[in-house]
Amino acid sequence: MRVRAVSALLVFAALAGLAGCATVTPTVTSEGAAEDRARRTVLDLVQSLTTTRPNIDDFARAINEQFSERLAITIVAVEEYPDAVHGDPFGRLTFLVPDQPIEGGFGGTAEVHGPFCFAVEFSYFGYEGDRQLGDGVDAVDCPPNPVPAVIPEDTTVRAVLAPNAADAARQVLAALGTGPVSSEALDAQQISAAIAALLVDPEGDYTTAAQPDVVVRDSAVGVAMGDGDDCVLVSWVAGTVADVYAPAVLLQSGELGCQAGTAIADPDSLRSPH
Repeated sequence: MRVRAVSALLVFAALAGLAGCATVTPTVTSEGAAEDRARRTVLDLVQSLTTTRPNIDDFARAINEQFSERLAITIVAVEEYPDAVHGDPFGRLTFLVPDQPIEGGFGGTAEVHGPFCFAVEFSYFGYEGDRQLGDGVDAVDCPPNPVPAVIPEDTTVRAVLAPNAADAARQVLAALGTGPVSSEALDAQQISAAIAALLVDPEGDYTTAAQPDVVVRDSAVGVAMGDGDDCVLVSWVAGTVADVYAPAVLLQSGELGCQAGTAIADPDSLRSPH
């Protein structure tokens, strides 16, 4: 197992309540209760991560991005399991929860217990623990001089819509003419290549233009680019070029999807299911 110092996560405390009302954290009455409260803070955090992710770095980045304004937790170490297979844990995050206040009782001097550290394993599907039992958050010794680790930049290249995606599709489909054309005379690969050649590179160091999906069916041409969250659909039917719009829910995986066939689907099938 290879240990890497990864992510810089310093998630700051959110002590202010809604509408200017302060939220006071209840004090605890023993060191054990203080540790339990710290563990629950980590458990609530990791159980809220419901999106699948490809590696342990991605989970660290997600925690940094989603919870930086809500909690006082620091990721102090990341362990990557390089030999993990799909579905098995592929790494472990170690969280540090700061000191917890303890009442002295009957006017006694307040005491502080902590900090506390907990290790949590993650797989592609999320944290490795039983959500009903609340296990999988294991107490570990804190490092002698804990510091937040540095999250590496995400260098994954992702396909996104080119800024001229719709225009490029319209231009190529318009060039097919306004008269009837047999399906045999229409080549989906050639149409796709012609559209791709017109696409402008999207902004960003780690982005690339989403490539066109093209289908020819019954002398009609459908073009799709993007995904369920950002989709361009254009059709050429009976010599007419048209933008096609479908309800967002129908563009998701498991539905019609952002694919070329959706662009030339029966209009009745594109109505919102709700």
